[in-house]
Amino acid sequence: MTITGEELTKKLGPILETVEAARLAHLADAMKRRPFAWGGFGIVAVLAIPFAFLIPEPQFVIVAAFAAGAGIWYWMNGPARAFRAEYKSNLLPKIAEEFGNFTYQLKGGIAAERMRPSKLLPHYHRYKHEDHFAGEFEGVGIEFNEAILKQRRRSGKSTHYVTVFQGLFVILDMNKNFEGHTIVRRDAGAFNLLGGLGSLDRVKLEDPEFERQFEVYGTDQIEARYLLTPAFMERLKALTSSVGASSFECAFYQDQLLILMKHSQAMAKNGLLEPGKLSETVHDASSITKIADEFAAICGLIQELKLHENHRV
Repeated sequence: MTITGEELTKKLGPILETVEAARLAHLADAMKRRPFAWGGFGIVAVLAIPFAFLIPEPQFVIVAAFAAGAGIWYWMNGPARAFRAEYKSNLLPKIAEEFGNFTYQLKGGIAAERMRPSKLLPHYHRYKHEDHFAGEFEGVGIEFNEAILKQRRRSGKSTHYVTVFQGLFVILDMNKNFEGHTIVRRDAGAFNLLGGLGSLDRVKLEDPEFERQFEVYGTDQIEARYLLTPAFMERLKALTSSVGASSFECAFYQDQLLILMKHSQAMAKNGLLEPGKLSETVHDASSITKIADEFAAICGLIQELKLHENHRV
């Protein structure tokens, strides 16, 4: 990044003033709601506990109490959610402009139909996405968004959903043509979630260290070795670490590169490109710097992986 957090904070001054005013209004609203919410929690507890002991089937009271508590909690945190959406909608597009011509959608995401041919996604039933950016950086098309994939599980008559992926989807246009389809996976265990591989066969590479860490499948053995140089993989591992991911997998297909970066536990909790707490001023340069640095690291994939160059990666 060529601009410091302090410089960017100053450049975004007028927008920050607007967002700060909104933050203070949402904070005041949150403080007004808090005593009512805690009072509501108390009323639910006072009503639910006696009924749970008096009726023969207390599970219905327990479920109703949890539902009421969840509703109160959701209402109490409404101002924080509103501030988060306002912060992102106003500031993230402006920060993105420092890197190129990007569009931003708060609840957008890369189309599942575009990624499905990669054969990289685990089996899932729900795809939740947010913070979708699309544009060009140094002449290379790029899209990315945060994503959660959930798989439906059944146990007897009950149904629940299990998270099978939480992290970052990044899709990049390759500045070179290739005919085959190549997949890099961390290990065979995770690969069991994929389903059929079709015409993809196991690819043997010359680097024994790489072989110990990854499994490669592809339609063209020669092309896979051409794409997956040791330097390429080292750059990708370094960039994965810089955005707080715990691991990565990728696929070369249809002249594009799809990268799945799984969040570490800390990143899964805090998320990427997130504002500070409602109680914290938006004028804090460290908060702006954090978001800009995360954006720069994602765009840096193109430079680090040398996708803007017309030669071997």
